[in-house]
Amino acid sequence: MKLPIKFLSLLLALTFFTTNDAANAESNVDPHSISINGELIQGDDNIPVTKEDNSIIQPLSTITYPADGYVANSAKFTNRGYVNMHKHFHNTSVTLPTGTAYKYTWERTVEKTSTKTSNWSVGVSGSGGVKFLTEVEGSYSYGRATSKTLKITQGSKSETSITQPGTYQLDFYMKGIYWEVNGKWKAYTIDKPNVATTVDRYLGYIIEPTDFLHLEITKK
Repeated sequence: MKLPIKFLSLLLALTFFTTNDAANAESNVDPHSISINGELIQGDDNIPVTKEDNSIIQPLSTITYPADGYVANSAKFTNRGYVNMHKHFHNTSVTLPTGTAYKYTWERTVEKTSTKTSNWSVGVSGSGGVKFLTEVEGSYSYGRATSKTLKITQGSKSETSITQPGTYQLDFYMKGIYWEVNGKWKAYTIDKPNVATTVDRYLGYIIEPTDFLHLEITKK
């Protein structure tokens, strides 16, 4: 992505050493991403996690969903990319006079744990019942993380170099993976109210925690 002229003096690269073993540390920094004043310059953009996508269902007639109509073992999880600001990890700020440069050195050890979050469609959560949620959450947990812990030790250095004078706020976030969840559901149409059918239905989303970092730089 081509940067605006006012950002060309910011030399950006993100490298963190989360342990004394550089090989282990490397696994925690890819993918990474950096934003300046809200403009993403590296990595994947944020996922809009509040908007339901019901495009999977385009009925020719009105559909009603009975309670507990979820079809067992039908949940499908689709990876929609990264949520950059899933959990806030660390905040700092710096003011640079003209003619100076700044590379952030962690002044203290920071350790935080990010956990899985989920959001279910209003209609689904109201009619799905405990059994439905238990099964879908169980299907998600197969091979996916429910929590991730990241530790960056005091003295670790960032290769993010800021050379333009001004006051900056640096916010570090643990990223998450956005999983869209769809499944089969029993349904009735208005033209055949007594005949049960099965349709695809948007159920909600789950955000899987990761130990990848996103750096958000804001110039004051």
